[in-house]
Amino acid sequence: MREGPHRFEGLEEGIRDERELDTAMAWTRVSVWLDEQIVAIDEVVERLRERGMRVDRVLRSVGIVTGSAQEVGALNAVPGVMSVDLDQAIEIGPPGEEIQ
Repeated sequence: MREGPHRFEGLEEGIRDERELDTAMAWTRVSVWLDEQIVAIDEVVERLRERGMRVDRVLRSVGIVTGSAQEVGALNAVPGVMSVDLDQAIEIGPPGEEIQ
């Protein structure tokens, strides 16, 4: 990532990070479960970001961080992470349809 005051210069409008331009690897939605003994959640979240995770939400009361990552395996190596689950889309048919 570029450093300095002109970090976003030359990027398309609305794109604030060069990683958003990288289409070589798909971004995968994930839920990261933190060790329940972790007190410094902000430190773990910062380490997840350093490993390339785009953090959407930090659910402190249940110890879950949601977001997306290109290298999901790298998130498992962060101290304080218990597991990384891939989000899966579930489609539910319209009401009144037969169960398949």
